[in-house]
Amino acid sequence: MLIKPESINYDYLNLYSLVEEKFGIPIFQRFFAWKKDQTKQILIDIKEAINNPNKELYLLDFIYYLDEGKYMIADGQQRLVSINSLYAFS
Repeated sequence: MLIKPESINYDYLNLYSLVEEKFGIPIFQRFFAWKKDQTKQILIDIKEAINNPNKELYLLDFIYYLDEGKYMIADGQQRLVSINSLYAFS
């Protein structure tokens, strides 16, 4: 698969604006590899941000490209899967 230049986007998007969108993880991405420590740390960071309104939570950049209307995550899939799992099981 070749990524077309017109599918590359450099805009910053709010994750909340993408709730209704479809996402995918390209086949070239590694399998989920986070261990308990990484998942626990992101949960701690999220809780601290919730409990302290002055604290900002920066989750780093997510790199994606559009493929047939679907947001394909090229970087950041470990964080997105972890956050989605934490949300789903909360």
